[in-house]
Amino acid sequence: MKRFLPPSTRATAIGLALTLSVFTTLVAIAPAGASPVSDGASLLAYKGVVVQPSPDGTVTPDGTTPNGTAPAAAPTQDPSQPVDAGPTPTATPPASPIAAPTPVAVPVIPTAPRPIAKPAPRPARVPHPVTKPTRKPAPTHPSGSALSRAIAAIPGYSAARPVTWVMSSSFGHYGMTDWYHNTIYLSPTIPASQLASVAKHEYGHILEARAYGGDIPRMIAGISRIFGAGGRGNLNGTELAADCIAVVNGASWTHYTGCNNATWRAAARQLIAGHAI
Repeated sequence: MKRFLPPSTRATAIGLALTLSVFTTLVAIAPAGASPVSDGASLLAYKGVVVQPSPDGTVTPDGTTPNGTAPAAAPTQDPSQPVDAGPTPTATPPASPIAAPTPVAVPVIPTAPRPIAKPAPRPARVPHPVTKPTRKPAPTHPSGSALSRAIAAIPGYSAARPVTWVMSSSFGHYGMTDWYHNTIYLSPTIPASQLASVAKHEYGHILEARAYGGDIPRMIAGISRIFGAGGRGNLNGTELAADCIAVVNGASWTHYTGCNNATWRAAARQLIAGHAI
């Protein structure tokens, strides 16, 4: 006698058969070491049906066992077995913002400006002084005149080096002597009675310079020690010494001193003899 299952039961059986068929196929093609239960469960879960195998290996499409009880909890996965959970998503860290470069203060070292070479200034032309020859008064030749007689009356004159005598009124004095050029200037206004005495006085200045070898500063210093200093150019002593020389040589008239000092007269004699004092 044939027994027919109810339609619901037949549908359940057909689904179970299909499920077992698929599970058996997966077990056949599963790689070595793979768990059929876990792999089958994953496949059924992918189909949308959560199926847990029962202890006897039967499951129902609605997730219950044939006896109507809830299926046992899925076994805990062995930690030593790899779980094929698919590729693990890798969390991409958020891009770090690129920090702007920190400006670095670079010290500016001032450089000294390069000196600009300037052309050396051309030396200014210094005009050379042009020495114009001074026109001296024409010398007076005393020969046959009062002056010649006055010159001839000077003791020792003819034996010594001659002097240039010039008659001139340019100097405002009775006479003037140029120590550096061995020249005597006499004024034409000299009274005749005093001409010989003035000639002896001016010739006394020539003898002063000759006693010191023409060294005029040394002469002035040496004479000042005996006759005193002072006056313009410190020449007072030379005037007193020239008067004393004139007195020793026989002058009757003097302007600065009568030379009554014995020391001065002795010094005058040394100068006449050509010795420094």
